[in-house]
Amino acid sequence: MYIKTLKYSAISSVLGTIAHFSAHTYVGAEAIVSAHLTATIAGFRSDLAHGWGYEPARIEPEPLSLPELIKITALDQNINPDLALALAQVESGLNPSAVSHAGAIGLLQIMPANAKPRCGLAHHTKLFDEKTNIECGVKILSQELATYAGDVTLALQAYNGGARAVRVIRGCGDDTNCMAGYRESYRHAQKVLAKLGALTPGRVQDKL
Repeated sequence: MYIKTLKYSAISSVLGTIAHFSAHTYVGAEAIVSAHLTATIAGFRSDLAHGWGYEPARIEPEPLSLPELIKITALDQNINPDLALALAQVESGLNPSAVSHAGAIGLLQIMPANAKPRCGLAHHTKLFDEKTNIECGVKILSQELATYAGDVTLALQAYNGGARAVRVIRGCGDDTNCMAGYRESYRHAQKVLAKLGALTPGRVQDKL
């Protein structure tokens, strides 16, 4: 009787161990399968969402237009943004690739000789870059405004023809016949001011 009891106990223990091991194995396997299934479903949902456009795509900022870039650069240098834009419109018609018969480059028609002394550029070819050209042109305009105490007309004449243009035009008054090679600078200033809505040359607010 004792032997039978011992035998049954042994069998019961073995069966219990097997059942316990099987249960743990099942639970472990179930956990692994569940984890893989969850990851697979998540991946499937993500792919499906992308495919159907349910997840927002990363939105890249729109590049600034040339007028916006000119105005922002002018504001950074405390220049009337409309004045800077008017200058660019008259100088190049907002054409970044413009090169004049005299060799002036880009949006703000900057002479290669001014690239380094006026703007600190290593080489004038950098003026073909839109942003660099705008920064350089606005900087030169700011320098001319400072030189002529905020007189926009004189600053624009100097921007176009240099200090000599201002001296010649001043000496001629309104007599364009005596301006010789500087009539273009005189007319240039008038065109820019016209873009600002001014009918005749005069002093306008250049600081904001």
